[in-house]
Amino acid sequence: FDYLMSKSTSYKTIPSNVLKNIANQLKNDKHELKIWELSDTGWKKILLEYKDQILFDKLDYFHVPRPDKIDDLFKQLLGLNNITSKLTWKKMSNNKVKLILNNFIDIRGAIAHKVKTSKSIQKKDVLNYIMFLNRIGIILHNEVNDHLSALSDDISPWDYYVFNNPKT
Repeated sequence: FDYLMSKSTSYKTIPSNVLKNIANQLKNDKHELKIWELSDTGWKKILLEYKDQILFDKLDYFHVPRPDKIDDLFKQLLGLNNITSKLTWKKMSNNKVKLILNNFIDIRGAIAHKVKTSKSIQKKDVLNYIMFLNRIGIILHNEVNDHLSALSDDISPWDYYVFNNPKT
């Protein structure tokens, strides 16, 4: 979001669904003159306030990053629809990725809240989850990179990454 804002010279580079969310908030704002804050470069201030509010609302409970929460956060901040649908790779369907991610979150929750897990966690399980989460991170990173590049008509903001796992 900050990268997009740094490249934006006009509100027109902001995804329309993000602008619609902000417009709805402005319409419903109790402060009747709030809309005037959009004048000049005020639109950037309004967008940054929106970002801060979304992060406050969403990240407070993001210790449980289920796929639907990930999708909602990326949609609200960057206009990326259903980003978790991109989480797929050879021999790993999107449904299986989401199932494994949810299982990981359940195990993490059980450990964090000192509840027994249904089975003991072995070192190989931890290593597999590390590789799994790294792969997810790389896919999401590259998707955001492509999206921001397209929105700002700029070169990719960051380097692309490739997951290299000798077993796959």
